[in-house]
Amino acid sequence: MAYSIAASVFGGIPGAIQLDVTGDASTQSTIERMDGARVGQPVRNFDNTNSGLEQVIDCEAPLGRGVYYNLLAFDRSILAQTPMITCPPLPSGKSIIRSVLAPQVAWLEVEPQDEADVRWDTSTTSYSVVGSDTPVVVGEVRQRHSGTVSFLCKSIPEANELVQLTRDGVPLLLRHSPCAGDQTRDILFYALGVSEVRHGRAGWRRVLVDYQSTYFVPGDTVEPPGTWTFAALRDSAANFAALTGKFNNFADMAMNRPKP
Repeated sequence: MAYSIAASVFGGIPGAIQLDVTGDASTQSTIERMDGARVGQPVRNFDNTNSGLEQVIDCEAPLGRGVYYNLLAFDRSILAQTPMITCPPLPSGKSIIRSVLAPQVAWLEVEPQDEADVRWDTSTTSYSVVGSDTPVVVGEVRQRHSGTVSFLCKSIPEANELVQLTRDGVPLLLRHSPCAGDQTRDILFYALGVSEVRHGRAGWRRVLVDYQSTYFVPGDTVEPPGTWTFAALRDSAANFAALTGKFNNFADMAMNRPKP
């Protein structure tokens, strides 16, 4: 049976790509995202064991940088591949930070200011050689690192939202738009500590997050059950025109995400 995988930008939430897969349900397969990293990253929540058709949303794609996806068999042979696709940056030019465990509902637009005190982990061992003044050193620089990244929040409620997102101890993913500059890098990380200082105008805050990066967090995403019912949607506006005017599109309406 022929296999295919198609990728398209998902309009429901920023920074997401929809993948549609067809193939044999009896063949165990995985999807891998290739974005220039040394090793491809598995796409979460893909399980094609129940039917020959499957759809999955990849909420961890980079912003403004091309990626492609491989549909892999159990032996890692490529069954199908997508063309290069680019997830557009946020219209605001800001970055996005989201929970890895609930990426479709727990996310914020943020304005990173700086990344400081970065420390890359190493694993180095020195061996002394009898009769020689030169030791044998074996070591490597790992991808894992720690540091501090700061965000500019232009109101106290905005700072509170960011602190709330980092306080649960879940892994977070920071993706920034190319137009945001080079103040920080994309990071998959755990927040170790959060501090807040006044910055410039009254009400502005700079939130500093001490973090420990990680290369990959295993497991599937678990979205909380929705509480946005059709009755609540119907009663939220006087008429249909007023209702549709509150949202950018029907996807935002379904997720109860009004216009800013």
